[in-house]
Amino acid sequence: MGLVSAYIYSRQTPPLPPLATNYNPYVSGIFANGIIESYAANGENINIYPQVSGRVTHIFVHEGQLVAKGTPLFAIDDSVQKEVVAQNKAQAHAALLQELRAEPRKETLTIAKKQVEYARASLQYQQAQLEITKKEMAINPQAVSKLALENVQNSVLIAENNLKVAQAQYALTKAGAWSYDIRNQQAIYHAAQKTYASNNALLQE
Repeated sequence: MGLVSAYIYSRQTPPLPPLATNYNPYVSGIFANGIIESYAANGENINIYPQVSGRVTHIFVHEGQLVAKGTPLFAIDDSVQKEVVAQNKAQAHAALLQELRAEPRKETLTIAKKQVEYARASLQYQQAQLEITKKEMAINPQAVSKLALENVQNSVLIAENNLKVAQAQYALTKAGAWSYDIRNQQAIYHAAQKTYASNNALLQE
């Protein structure tokens, strides 16, 4: 049994021959990548490849035809490239550059101005209340407590600070967009324009 087992396990099974394909599975395929061979002895082969991917929709030449430089060989479906170009164009137009240059908006500036007017009116009212309180104390010192006087004085200080904040906000709004924001949007806009021009050039080829 040992000799029989040694004989059986020592046998080597020959490998199967490689699978041969005697037909072209891509006989009806169209490929945009390839090489145009030169018939001249000192000629140079030309590699061809599309700059964009897509489905071949039309063939302008046939096998064995002589073609010159610049002759269209085939057309590629440009629907995807058209969408890319349209998206690039929309992104370029959506840049905030024009909006920043148009600042300040009339409506925003009007609101900021109204806030200043409101803060100034509030200050005048609190100042008038302080004058009334002081006159009451001058007539009768016992009529107004020290705490009431301090409250009115604090109200005046708060109104003064509110007016300063409103005036600063109005000045900031009136100044328009920050120059750094404009420069940043200019860079974004120029980059979007270049992307659009590049993809549009591919679409026109």
